[in-house]
Amino acid sequence: MTTAGDAKFAITGASGFVGRQLVQHLQSRGLSTISLDRRNTPDFSDQAVLQTHFAGCRAVIHLLGRAHILNVKNDPAEELAAFRRVNRDMALASARAAADAGVPHFIHVSSVAVLGAKATAYPLCDTSPTSPSTPYGISKLEAEDALEEFGNHSGLRVLSLRPPLIYGPGAPGNFARLVSAIRRGWPLPFGLVTENRRTFVSVENLSEAIETALARPKQTSGRFIVADSESLSTRATIEAIAAGMGKRARLLPVPPSLIGGLLSTARRTAMAQQLIGSLEFDGSRLYDALDWRPRISPRDGLGRMGKASA
Repeated sequence: MTTAGDAKFAITGASGFVGRQLVQHLQSRGLSTISLDRRNTPDFSDQAVLQTHFAGCRAVIHLLGRAHILNVKNDPAEELAAFRRVNRDMALASARAAADAGVPHFIHVSSVAVLGAKATAYPLCDTSPTSPSTPYGISKLEAEDALEEFGNHSGLRVLSLRPPLIYGPGAPGNFARLVSAIRRGWPLPFGLVTENRRTFVSVENLSEAIETALARPKQTSGRFIVADSESLSTRATIEAIAAGMGKRARLLPVPPSLIGGLLSTARRTAMAQQLIGSLEFDGSRLYDALDWRPRISPRDGLGRMGKASA
């Protein structure tokens, strides 16, 4: 899919995991991109500088953000303020600069953390109540609210995408740790964790969704979950990564109840939910809005990630 003419698309946070993949994806489609990050734009609150960068662009894709960096020793109010400065205030500054530069379309990459993202027995969807429980989730929801209000009175078309955990070659965080453990052949106690379901999104599917939204700006504004179309158990997730490496996962048959009990005793209840609980997301509303479906299945995407790190 391509966009006619020599239109440019600005990407903030372009040096991050998603940003690098998105720039590469759009350029492979023949689209012209402008990459903005802390190296060439040290102050993302400077709207005059941003406006200069955004001049002549068809859209701004805002990826810049403070992720799950949380120092438990810090004052909670200070932590929340730090997340707000980046995730809310800089997003709004970028949107204002985009509008001032005459950019018609602003894509904000938010997170399912705005929904609370606690283990549930049913899939969460776009109409599920928002209940963020972390500074990250709170700041992302406040950014969504501020951007929607700004778009309503400025005319800037704003789309907020809410991905769950994003995976792909070079993925950081929990996926990086899991890949490392599988590659090293460490035994993992998830052989019996087969009934839970977790929804992720591959960075390739996320990039293709953004590309499709860029081509159809009039059809897409609002807030949408963007996710893979299938959910996997913890065991299936590990096996898919291992298969990509050409390995067989070393999985121990530990009952999920025992894993949960041990982690709860260690005050790692949230980790227990992530590893043995279910957390599914329904992205079908975005599929319908864009007339798009995720091309890469979770098993294939996780296998590619494993192969890249073998």
